[in-house]
Amino acid sequence: SLFRIGSVSKLFVWTTVMQLVEDGKLDLDTDINEYLLDVRIPDTYPEPITLRHLMSHSAGFEDWIVGLFGSDESDVRPLGEILSQQTPARVRPPGEVSSYSNHGTGLAAHIAATASGMRWEDLVGQRILEPLGMRYTTFEQPVPDRLAEHLSKGYAYASGRFVEKDFEWIPLAPVGAASASAGDMARFMIAHLQRGRYGEGRILGEETATRMQSALFRMASGVNPMAYGFIDLSANGEWIIGHGGDTFWFHTGLALFPEHDLGVFVAYNSEDAGGATSRFLDAFVDRYFPEPEVGKPAPPEDFVERAARFTGHFRSNRFSHTSLGKLAAATPVAVRATDEGTLFLLRHHWVEVAPLTFREVDGDRTVVFREAEDGTITHFFLAQLPIIAFERVPPGEGPRLHLFILVFAGLMTLGTVLAW
Repeated sequence: SLFRIGSVSKLFVWTTVMQLVEDGKLDLDTDINEYLLDVRIPDTYPEPITLRHLMSHSAGFEDWIVGLFGSDESDVRPLGEILSQQTPARVRPPGEVSSYSNHGTGLAAHIAATASGMRWEDLVGQRILEPLGMRYTTFEQPVPDRLAEHLSKGYAYASGRFVEKDFEWIPLAPVGAASASAGDMARFMIAHLQRGRYGEGRILGEETATRMQSALFRMASGVNPMAYGFIDLSANGEWIIGHGGDTFWFHTGLALFPEHDLGVFVAYNSEDAGGATSRFLDAFVDRYFPEPEVGKPAPPEDFVERAARFTGHFRSNRFSHTSLGKLAAATPVAVRATDEGTLFLLRHHWVEVAPLTFREVDGDRTVVFREAEDGTITHFFLAQLPIIAFERVPPGEGPRLHLFILVFAGLMTLGTVLAW
C-alpha cells in the first residue's frame, strides 16, 4: 500500500541536490539567484541565500502556507510558475537561525530540476526511484493508473466512524506530495545507511552520502544540528537523523540510526494521528536505547538572583510577517522565574544545568538560550527540535497588542454585518 508521506518527501529533494553537487552542476555556497531563471530572490540583506541555507532551513524566509494544499488537479502547476507567484518575504539574514520552510525546499527542488534540464518528477524517478527499484513510489499527482489501486485512502473520524477523504493535492509537489510504500521507503533508508548504495543500485558516492548525515548548521551549542536535509533527532545519547511528514489525513516519520544500521519508518492514514509518529519514535528509542537514569538536577543557589534576564515572552519564528498570518504569533510562550530557582515555560519546570542551558525537571528535554553581545537574551531553542527558534517578542508586539487587533477586527466585522 502507498501512503502519502508529506514532508518526508523533502529527503528526496536534498538527495537530488547532493547528487548534482557531486556531479559539479550545483554548489552549496553560490547565490541561488545564479541558478534561478524564472524566479528572483530580492537582495533584502547583503548576504545572499545559498543552497546551504535552504538545506538547513536558515534562509530567513517568513512562513508561507497560502497555496500549500490545492483543491484539484488544476492547482498542480510547474514549479517555476508557483514559486514566482508565491514570494515569502525575507525577514532575517540567512544563517542566523533555522525556521522550517516549505518555500525554501521548493526553491531547492526547482534549482535541481533546472540544473538537470528535467521535470522534478522525472529527475527523482531517474536518479533515485529507478536505481533503488522503488516501483511503488511516485511524486505524480494523480498517481499513475498502475499504482492507483495500491494507494491508501486517508480518513477522518466523525460520528463514531472513519470517513474516507479525497486525494490531497499538493501544488509544490517536491515538498510533500510523494506517495510511497513502506517497502520502498526501506530501500531508501538502506541506501542512506549503506552510504548511497542499495543492492546493485547507487544514488550517491560514499563520501557524499556520509556528508549528508553530518552537521551542517547548529543554532547554539547544545542544540541538535541540521544535517544536509536530514533533521538531527538525536536522543538518549543515540545519534539519530530523520524527518517527519504531515498532510491533513496522513502522518509519517522516518528515523535512521547510522551507528546501528537501523532505520524506522512509520505511517498513519487518519486525521487524528498527528502526534502518533513522534510518540511512536520516542517510545521506540526509550525501549531499545534507554537513557541512563539521572537524578533530578538541583537549581544553582544563585539562580534566583540571575533569573530575570531569561524571563519574558517569546514566539515561534515560523509565522507570516506580512499578512494576517502574523496573528498566528498572537499567543507567545511566557517564560517566568519561580521562587524554587527554576524557569517555568511550556507547562514544565526547567533547571539551569550549564550556562544558558536548562533541563526539564521531570523529563529529558533541554532548552538552550541565546544571548546577544550585550548579554540580552534574544532566543531560546528546544535542543531536540533544530528546525525552529523562539525569539523574544519585541516591545510593542506583545499579547495585549494582538488581543486589541483581534477585538478591533471582530468589531469591524460585526459593524459591517450590521450595516449590510
